[in-house]
Amino acid sequence: METKEFIQNYREAFGSKAPLPLLFGYSDKPIAETEKIGGCFFRSLQAAREGQPVCLSVDVIGCGGGKLYTGFSDMPRCFLGLFDPSVRPYVGKNELSFTIPYSRFVQMTETMKECFLFDSHAWAKVKARLDE
Repeated sequence: METKEFIQNYREAFGSKAPLPLLFGYSDKPIAETEKIGGCFFRSLQAAREGQPVCLSVDVIGCGGGKLYTGFSDMPRCFLGLFDPSVRPYVGKNELSFTIPYSRFVQMTETMKECFLFDSHAWAKVKARLDE
C-alpha cells in the first residue's frame, strides 16, 4: 500500500484529528545526530511528532523498554504500551501506543478496509467522539 493511500484510509477510519502514527525504520547511516537519551526514549517523542528526525540506536536509547519498542530487542507480537508511569509525562493523558513488527503492519494495511473500522455503525459512534 502506498503511503498516500494508507493516510487516506487512516483518516477515513480515525478522523482528521487523530495524529498519524510514527514509524521507525532501519538504516546503515544515521539521519540525524542524537545525544544519548537519559532514561526513556519517549523524551524524544515530541520532537519526532514535530517532524524533527530522531536517530535511535542501541547506544542512544537508555531504557530496556525503549529497546523493545524500537526493535533492538526481539518483538514477537503486537502489544499496547505507554502504561509505565515514567513515560506518562511525555504523552497525552488519553494516549497509549500500539507497537507491531513491520511484517504485521504490512498485513494490517492490506486488510484494513475489511475490518470493523469501515462501514460499522458501532465504530461510527467512536469515530464521532474522536472528531469532537
